[in-house]
Amino acid sequence: MPDLAQAGVLEPLDPYIDKYGYRDELRKIAPTFRDNWMMANGRTYAFADDGDVLILYYRKDIFGDPANKTAFKAKHGYDLAPPKTWKQFSEIGTFLTGQMKQQGIFGATAVRDPAFANTCSRNVFATRVAGFSTPRR
Repeated sequence: MPDLAQAGVLEPLDPYIDKYGYRDELRKIAPTFRDNWMMANGRTYAFADDGDVLILYYRKDIFGDPANKTAFKAKHGYDLAPPKTWKQFSEIGTFLTGQMKQQGIFGATAVRDPAFANTCSRNVFATRVAGFSTPRR
């Protein structure tokens, strides 16, 4: 969108926003979405229609377990800690599943459905998901 705005092929929406009285409403949109998705060079060219925030839950007891930490570092060459990349998410989840599957505990889940995320965090996550969950819409 910024490239198109800079090229002059998009019409700024600010006159319409002001004409129809939506300026205050748009200020309520989270700055991450408003400033990065809707605006370029201080002018509004688009409206955000969706926004997701990823939340990472993890079990400190499992990540802090000395045996897990030692085995993980030996296998992957870095410390067992909450992931910073999707590659790490996959490696950590796979590792924890391998370590704990016999106990009925699985290493990771990426929950996208809000209803399932609620169920997962209330019931399943508390007892069966070892690593972490990323609920999102």
